[in-house]
Amino acid sequence: MNYAQATGDVRRLRRVSAPTCDVCSGFVRDIRDHYRAGGRIVGGDNSVAITESAELSTASGEAYGFRIELDLTHDEQSIIDGDGATSNPPSGVDQFTAYVLWVDGNHWRLDALDLK
Repeated sequence: MNYAQATGDVRRLRRVSAPTCDVCSGFVRDIRDHYRAGGRIVGGDNSVAITESAELSTASGEAYGFRIELDLTHDEQSIIDGDGATSNPPSGVDQFTAYVLWVDGNHWRLDALDLK
């Protein structure tokens, strides 16, 4: 997320996000569109603190993952539009529930991210 916000390059973010994750798709779309329109984002670094986790699996063992409760802390940032207009969202903390799944036996994928 931090790399995508700072550069506009959303490839890594898209790779770790499932198409079923609406919040993830929204982040990718908003960042991509903002940079394509000549904008940029300064600051706003995110850090994650896991507050709770629970292992998830199916009886057959075909699916394995975790439900994770997390606090996402974000620094103040400047969002500069292509026309030069600037907004400065303040720092803060958002609480999310994330569902991550081990896929193809070789990587984790964020399947859902829900704001509490």
